[in-house]
Amino acid sequence: MIHIEPIFPTYLYFEEEIDNFNLVQKEISSVVDATDFKFLEEWSTHWISNSFDENIIHELPLLKEVVNKNLDNYCKHMGFDDAVVEYESSWIAKFEKNNYAHIHSHRYSDISGAYYFKTPEGGGDIFFHTPNGYQEASRWWMHEREVVPPREGMLMLFPGWLRHGVVTNTSDESRMSISFNVKLSKLNKM
Repeated sequence: MIHIEPIFPTYLYFEEEIDNFNLVQKEISSVVDATDFKFLEEWSTHWISNSFDENIIHELPLLKEVVNKNLDNYCKHMGFDDAVVEYESSWIAKFEKNNYAHIHSHRYSDISGAYYFKTPEGGGDIFFHTPNGYQEASRWWMHEREVVPPREGMLMLFPGWLRHGVVTNTSDESRMSISFNVKLSKLNKM
């Protein structure tokens, strides 16, 4: 008998278009209109809505409800029942023309994610770098990156340790997402 099993899988979670899309977009739009964005001097790559000590998701109750539902689904898929979610940080990321996000991780967060509010064509795809460092050294397994084109209304969740970045925005329009980091507790393995 032959078995082929993936080991050490990394789960990316997508909701192609969230429930209540129009209401959530309107909610975010009102927060964006009242937001004073600042450039990340230390990164020199893009703009954010707030310091990472604040939590913009608490100003977006409709979005938070949708994210919580999807976090619950993701945790159940991972085999955790009744996980309690705590938002460590959340912010609006704004990428103007020629802005990008260097490759990074959200190391100490259990789950990170993004909701895509504005995604113009050429606005910058998100990419994920392989967590298997040895894969880069093999001439047979050359796939180092997985590129995901974001779409308005899409919600994405992934492990906080997974390295990722955003390709340069070549559009004349802003690309905007609400990003967040969460810690989980009360993980009862199913």
